[in-house]
Amino acid sequence: MFGSRWCAHCHYPGIDEDYAQYRDLIEEGYTRYQAKLMVGWADPPEEG
Repeated sequence: MFGSRWCAHCHYPGIDEDYAQYRDLIEEGYTRYQAKLMVGWADPPEEG
């Protein structure tokens, strides 16, 4: 999106808030993968 840090493909309403939450979780000590799961950017591993 013009004037945004996000490209048109990546942008969705609320992405700035999700990114802020993601960064906060990492600062709290969660791994990047755990933070992605908690924000909803990654699917949990399949139980097998």
